Amino acid sequence: MRSLYSATFPYPNQTLVLLNVNQTRMLVNWKTKKVDWKQEAKAEIAADWNAQSRAVAFVKDDNLYVNDGKGVLKQLSTDGSRNIVYGQSVHRDEFGIYKRNVLEQRRTEVGLLQNGPIHGGRLPFGGR
Repeated sequence: MRSLYSATFPYPNQTLVLLNVNQTRMLVNWKTKKVDWKQEAKAEIAADWNAQSRAVAFVKDDNLYVNDGKGVLKQLSTDGSRNIVYGQSVHRDEFGIYKRNVLEQRRTEVGLLQNGPIHGGRLPFGGR
């Protein structure tokens, strides 16, 4: 690790720092200098991690997945393609969206907005 630029401190009263190193997400206790928890983050795109559940929602191979804090991986979509965009707010300015995959507060649901062409095909870059 060359920099702590992406380091975050998800628990205000604990000595844990969240690091993403070599496609691994980990919580390191900066006082004891030991890894407290880790999770593979290989090939994740548009990942959103929840500090309470330690679950992460992300896109892989154009589909939406959730990996719970214990390492159980669940695929939520199977229709992903270049015509269906998961994990990215395509029209964020129009709708006030600033996050990609929103892990719900109870940590049991993922918020998902789906938008795409009505009859299939590709949308023009300029949109409507």
